[in-house]
Amino acid sequence: MQGAPDPIPSRPAERLDVRIEFPGIRAVIAVTGATSNVGKTRTCEESIRALVSAGHRVAALKVTRAHLGDACPRGVSACGTCTSLDEPFRIVTDPAILATPKKDTARYLEAGAHRVMWLLVRPSAMRVGIIAALSQLEPGVILVAEGNSFRDFASADVTLMAWSRRFPAKSSALAILDRLDGCVERPDLASLNNGTEFRSPNLSVPQVPPDEIGAFVLKHVASRLIARP
Repeated sequence: MQGAPDPIPSRPAERLDVRIEFPGIRAVIAVTGATSNVGKTRTCEESIRALVSAGHRVAALKVTRAHLGDACPRGVSACGTCTSLDEPFRIVTDPAILATPKKDTARYLEAGAHRVMWLLVRPSAMRVGIIAALSQLEPGVILVAEGNSFRDFASADVTLMAWSRRFPAKSSALAILDRLDGCVERPDLASLNNGTEFRSPNLSVPQVPPDEIGAFVLKHVASRLIARP
């Protein structure tokens, strides 16, 4: 059975504090999206490249919330990813799967991440799935995590949201606006808005140009990084 969804924490104290629970992880960059296809993976790539170029060891985690029994939010009817999940969660580490051309995980690897994982997780096992994934990381890494669900349940040192003025923010994005450090617009979709233009998800945080993602992440990580053995 699918089980009831994990209650989404409403207060910071209820979320997993990565710094405390996983002190070996030096910092966490969470990449979220206002909706699908607005540049989350590109934001991850730019973050990974910048961190690797600065000499950091980087791990990347993609979190996919399975929508069992529900309509796919991505509009994909024949993907099979969610329907293939017959356990509470699955952590994919098989290099042959992760390196499949054009997959997000393959792009993480190409950007320089030395460790990549894909967490496919039921709504009822979100917290335990994230904890299991983080438990597999070796000490000394900086984690780049893609997915709104990660930021629902866990802390981060830097949180970016990719967005496009063509599409309104979905409910899962609106729920995490209070946690953003910056928004990254996908400008190449602007010409396709057909007269409809939406505002940035959070006007109170910096709007980060796509070509400045790396510098933004490095600046924030440097200012928040806690020296650890």
